[in-house]
Amino acid sequence: MEQCQKIERVTRFGIYFPIRSQPDKAGIPYVPTDWGIKNRFWKRYHMKKNIILWMAASAVVMLAFPWLAATFVKGDAGMAVCFLLFFAVNPLYSVLIGAFAGKDIRRLWSLPVISAVLFFIGTWIFFDMGETAFILYAAVYLVLGIAAMLISMLIRKKTKK
Repeated sequence: MEQCQKIERVTRFGIYFPIRSQPDKAGIPYVPTDWGIKNRFWKRYHMKKNIILWMAASAVVMLAFPWLAATFVKGDAGMAVCFLLFFAVNPLYSVLIGAFAGKDIRRLWSLPVISAVLFFIGTWIFFDMGETAFILYAAVYLVLGIAAMLISMLIRKKTKK
């Protein structure tokens, strides 16, 4: 009993020793699956790494793809590529990024917003500055991302229970 109280006191100062709710027969507390303070650090580290990766992917999909379509594909083929980009690739990416953001809405809520803003910036730069139709497309991509984020969050809450 004294060991458990000492370990609880030590963990308050940031030193971590995993404890089990009940010590084993020898009185030694341990749980290999409980990582305590260290686990919170690594969760934050991996979440930041994931955010950077998703933002880089957003930059590629929402900025580089329109540039590639406007620069290298000319004529009717360029129109077909734009249709494919606007009606298949970008909505699918918005749903995927929203589903990922549903894992942790407190930290990742900005990913669908950033994706829609990058689309808006990319299309105004590479296609036509001031075209109001792109505002509508960006709004639809934002709604798709937020809806996917909320559905993903609800599914995760239901599966945890």
